[in-house]
Amino acid sequence: VLFKAKEDVPFNKPYIVCVGRLEPGKRPDRMIQIFFEGKLYERFDLVFVGQGSLKSSLREQARASGHLSQVHFPGFSRNPYAWMSHSSVMVMTSDKESFANVVVEGIVSGARVVCGDCECGPREIMIGPYSQYLVSLDDIDAYIQTIELALSSYPNVTKQFIARFDTPSIAKQYLDFYYKTFMRRE
Repeated sequence: VLFKAKEDVPFNKPYIVCVGRLEPGKRPDRMIQIFFEGKLYERFDLVFVGQGSLKSSLREQARASGHLSQVHFPGFSRNPYAWMSHSSVMVMTSDKESFANVVVEGIVSGARVVCGDCECGPREIMIGPYSQYLVSLDDIDAYIQTIELALSSYPNVTKQFIARFDTPSIAKQYLDFYYKTFMRRE
């Protein structure tokens, strides 16, 4: 685990976490739907680490379910890794990402990550043993089943996984792309 939680989270119940902005493209509403349709509230609380324009509508969606007390909005955190590493599962429900940093950070933090197969990023990150935790975006049942799978079995993070996303590896990929694209040798 690369990112160690330097602090405990102010939470003593098992929880599922979503880390990111509470904005339409991130689809936190989808996570609330998953949480309630899957009856995950019977065993877990749901924590949204982040802030944004959808907070009040998400709170209303949770209130309508009758389980508002189990949905928490601690806001922005300077150390989201603590929330990730202490979670039972971390779920990403975005419709689109430019690169899903949060997925890499979650796995490297030791979280069990379930991720929507959105445009750009997740499919390139969630390969090998992680690919079974990649879900079709609008398939709520698949999210629920995959969360249950992650709770029962999840691969340990490896040095090879971390190396794919470390600074030297990413810098090399950028340079290779640059040279291939702009410095074509004939």
